Amino acid sequence: SLNASNLPSGTIPDARFPSTLPAISGANLTNLPGGGKILQVVRGSLNGSFGTGSGSYQATGCSVSITMTDSSNKVLVLAGGTVNNTSADEGGKTTIYRGSTNIATHGNNIAGYWQDGGSNNVEQSQFLSALDTPGSGTHTYEVYILAHGGTMYWGYRNTGVIYVLEVDA
Repeated sequence: SLNASNLPSGTIPDARFPSTLPAISGANLTNLPGGGKILQVVRGSLNGSFGTGSGSYQATGCSVSITMTDSSNKVLVLAGGTVNNTSADEGGKTTIYRGSTNIATHGNNIAGYWQDGGSNNVEQSQFLSALDTPGSGTHTYEVYILAHGGTMYWGYRNTGVIYVLEVDA
């Protein structure tokens, strides 16, 4: 065995240490939470921007479809883009739909936007996330927006993106 009193001066030759570490097995570990493994990632985008003056949610075209490998798995939805409203002191709200179902965790909105009363050129970035258990089949997820006065834009001045990740249950 090596200890401070019998270490050679200078460097220790490599022969005293294994070149690779042994494999570690988790076969005997119990009571660990399952799941969490990402099975697939699918990306969608909106080339340009989408605007609406409607006070009810409208599909932006920033969407992506995923076909589930197991009906009990979850889908993590991540979307990002810039928002703007063409009227001063107005704004809007943003959410994500799976098909015709709003999957906002609390209420109907995932994010909101309101701009300064003295300007109609304010733009901000939004990041949306939601966790869903859609069941078997192919599912389409899409960013939806509504305007609170004026015209609300998603993907303003850039491309809005949406990712869906299937996560093992």
